Amino acid sequence: MRKTIAAMFLFGCLAVPASASQEQIRPPNYIMISANAGGTFGEVTVEIKTDKKLVQPKITGIRLKINGSWKKVPKKAFTDLGSPDLNTAQIRTEAGHDKDPWLHIYFEVNHKDKSGNWNPQKVHISYHKGRFEYRSITTPIDGSRSDWQKIDL
Repeated sequence: MRKTIAAMFLFGCLAVPASASQEQIRPPNYIMISANAGGTFGEVTVEIKTDKKLVQPKITGIRLKINGSWKKVPKKAFTDLGSPDLNTAQIRTEAGHDKDPWLHIYFEVNHKDKSGNWNPQKVHISYHKGRFEYRSITTPIDGSRSDWQKIDL
């Protein structure tokens, strides 16, 4: 009899669904990444800050550290951008078409396309010959096309 009652109690406990809390992903509002960017640039660090809003945050500042010196990215490069995905931030380099290499700060911005689907815009802030040259945004239009816009800094 005791075994039957114990078995019924145990079965009853296992049959009750467990109550659990839902995990939420909290997007970062500040990110700092570093990489060895090669000969001309050496160790490079990028710092991006937002206004800490959980919904549609805005970038409040971007800095680039090259050869031990911090350089502020011009506000023109980011004040019109909404909802950056800081988890996508990267430091990129390329040889370019002259003797001086390029360095790019890359990240994506959450963006709704005309059909209402989320399609991230790809942002490059380009540094060349000791200065920030331009900011470009690539916006996907459909599965095979995209729009590219550039503003000089």
